[in-house]
Amino acid sequence: MLNEDYERLKEFYIEVEDSLTLADYEYLLEENDYHICYRKSNEWRIKTACHNIDIKDAKPNLRFNLESRVFTCFSECSCSYNIFTLLQKRLSLIGSPKTSIEVLKYVCNYKGIPFDFKTKEIAPNNKSNWKKILTKYSSKVIEREKVAFDKNILNQFPILYHTDWLDYGISEEVLEKYNIRYYPYKSQIVIPCYDVEGDLVGIRIRNMNQEIDIKYKPLKILDGTEYNFPTDDYFYGENFNIERVKKEKEVWLVEAEKSVLKAETWFGDKNITLGLYGCHLSDIKLKKLINANVNKAVIMLDSDFTEIGDNIPYNDFEKRVLKIANKLKPYMEVYVCYNNLGYDGYKFSPFDFTREQFDKLYESKEHYS
Repeated sequence: MLNEDYERLKEFYIEVEDSLTLADYEYLLEENDYHICYRKSNEWRIKTACHNIDIKDAKPNLRFNLESRVFTCFSECSCSYNIFTLLQKRLSLIGSPKTSIEVLKYVCNYKGIPFDFKTKEIAPNNKSNWKKILTKYSSKVIEREKVAFDKNILNQFPILYHTDWLDYGISEEVLEKYNIRYYPYKSQIVIPCYDVEGDLVGIRIRNMNQEIDIKYKPLKILDGTEYNFPTDDYFYGENFNIERVKKEKEVWLVEAEKSVLKAETWFGDKNITLGLYGCHLSDIKLKKLINANVNKAVIMLDSDFTEIGDNIPYNDFEKRVLKIANKLKPYMEVYVCYNNLGYDGYKFSPFDFTREQFDKLYESKEHYS
C-alpha cells in the first residue's frame, strides 16, 4: 500500500468509527456475542466474549465507556480495545479470524458505507510510513521477538495492597484493575507489565524494605526464576491507555508505574499517562507514539533538584528532559510539566503532589521549542 493510501485508510477508520451511534454499537456487540448485561449513564457492562468461547462462562467484566467509546477488559485480557479490534478478537477466538481490513469492511457493510480500498492488510509497505518519518532514528530500531509469560504465574502472589500506596492516594479499584499483587516473603509490591495486546511481557517489583536501595527491579522468585523484559520496548499502562491516547492525540510521559496508577485514580478512563520505566525514550517507544498519531506530548519526569538554576542537579534534570524532548519535537508539540512553582518536593513526580498542586503545575507547563 502506498503511503498516501495508508494515511487515507487510517483517516477512514476514524470516520467510520465516528459515524457509529450507540444503537450501532449495540447491534455490533450483540451480533458477535458481546451481550450487554447492564447500563449506566456513562458505561455499559458487557459479557467477556473477548476471551470466553462459551458465553455461559463469561462475566460482565468488559466495560464500554460511552464518552471515549473505548472497551476495557478487566479480567483475562487486561487491555483496551476499539470496536474493530474487539470484533477481531472475538472472531479469532471462535476460529473465524479476519484481518483488520475485513473487520472494517464488515462494519462498513452494516452501515452502508462504500469501501474502495483494494488491500488485504492495514500496513504500509517497506518504502513508506515510519521509516521515512524517523530519519535519523529508524536505522537503529531493532524489533525484538516478544516473549510472553503465563498469566497464571500471578496467582501465587496474594491480592494484598500495601498501605503506603493506598495512603499515597492510589485507589483499590485501580490496584485491582492493574492486577497489583504482593510478595510477603520479600516485602515487595508485584507489578505485572502488559503490552498493548494484554500479554504479560514481564513482572517488576517495588521494594518496600527500607534497607534496600534499589526501588524497582524485575521480580525474582525463590527458585531463581526472573521475570525480566526489555523495558525499552514497552510503556507501562499501554495495555489500558494507548486507545485513549490515540483518541486524544495527547500523551503524558512519566517515569514510574506509581505515577500511572495515581493518574488512573484521578482521571479514570480519561487517563493518557504512559510510564517510561525510567527516564529514557527508546526509538521503539517513539515509533509507538508516532503510530498512535500523537500530536502533543507532555514530559513529566521526577524533579530531582531542590532549586531551579545553574546547579548540577537541575542541569542533569534538564539534560534528561531535553534528550526526550529532542526526539519528540520533529513529530509533535512538546511540553514539560515539572516543579517550576517551588513546591516542597525533592524527586517528586507531578503526581506526587496534591491534585490542586498538580493542576497548577500542569497550567504552568513549559512549551519546548
